[in-house]
Amino acid sequence: MKASLLSRDDHTGKPEVRHSRAADYTRERRKMTTAALTAGLERIPDQLGYLVISEDGVLASAGELENDEHTAGVMMQMVRTASRFRLSGAADPPFKRMSVILEDFVYTVTVSGQKVFVVKRQNNQHEPISV
Repeated sequence: MKASLLSRDDHTGKPEVRHSRAADYTRERRKMTTAALTAGLERIPDQLGYLVISEDGVLASAGELENDEHTAGVMMQMVRTASRFRLSGAADPPFKRMSVILEDFVYTVTVSGQKVFVVKRQNNQHEPISV
């Protein structure tokens, strides 16, 4: 079944694209899947943006990380590198969460299943008090 059909508008005679039910269903399902992936990320306090990444690329993004393929690539490379450090005999992955702490920002990286969730937050860590 084709995703869309080309026809002529009855009033103007101009070509118009009509989407089939299958295409509409696929589009709605993709929206629901993306919403399910990002539902919790939207509610994280102080979040400035997020990425949801798989081996195939960015699945969802928002805020300061929207369409940020470069950061997605760097984070995936860090996850791959960290994943190589396994304890001998351990069946579990070597980590579930990783934090990348910079002066102004913190990237929290969570691995769940085949997806990597990256959240960029403001770094509100205070300097230690010297007495």
